[in-house]
Amino acid sequence: GAAGEFTLREEAAGLWALWAQAEGYLPQRLSGDGWPREGLCFRLERGGGVAGIVVELAGGVLPPGAQVMAWPAERAEPGQAEPDSEEEGRWIPSLQDALCAAVGENKQFQLEGIDPTLSYQLELWAPDAKGDRRMVRGSSRAELEPGQRQARLEIGEPLETVGSVVDDATGQPITKYLLWAGTKDRERSVQLVDSSDGRY
Repeated sequence: GAAGEFTLREEAAGLWALWAQAEGYLPQRLSGDGWPREGLCFRLERGGGVAGIVVELAGGVLPPGAQVMAWPAERAEPGQAEPDSEEEGRWIPSLQDALCAAVGENKQFQLEGIDPTLSYQLELWAPDAKGDRRMVRGSSRAELEPGQRQARLEIGEPLETVGSVVDDATGQPITKYLLWAGTKDRERSVQLVDSSDGRY
C-alpha cells in the first residue's frame, strides 16, 4: 500500500519465510515458526548500484527477456571458515536470494541493492522454450568485488564437442551411460544427452 503496509491472506503451518526487495535497497528476509498474525516490519537498508554491459561476441546471441542475476557470496560467521571443499558442503544459490536486473535494448543493465561489503557472482539468465529461467548458453560469469561499481558479461560462441562412449575391449558403442561436463573444479556441471548409437 501507499503507506508501506501489506496484507497476507494465506496461512501456513510450520516454518515460513518472507522476502522484501525495493529498488535502491538491500533485500531482507524474515522467517519464523508459526504463521504471524501481525506486526511484521521490514527495515530495509539502502544499497548501492552497479552499472554493466552485455557484450555479444562472434556466434553469441542475447535471447529476449534476458536478466542479470547476482548472488551474494556466503558470509561466514565470526571465527568460521568459508566452505571450500566438497566435504564441508557447497552453497547452492536460489532465485529468492538473487538480485536481478533486466538487460535493456542497449545491452546495458543496472543492478540495485548491492551490499558494498559483499562479493557477488553475476550470471546472465533468460527464459527457455518452456518459460523456465536458465543461464544463457555461452555466457560468462562475472565476479563482483566489494565496492565495485561496474561489471561486464560476455556471450561467446558456444563450443560443441562430439564424441562417443564405447566398450574398451570390443569397440562397440555403449548406449546406456551418464556423461557429465563441467569446469575442472566441478563447480558447474551439466548432464549431456546420450543417443542410441553411443554418440553425444
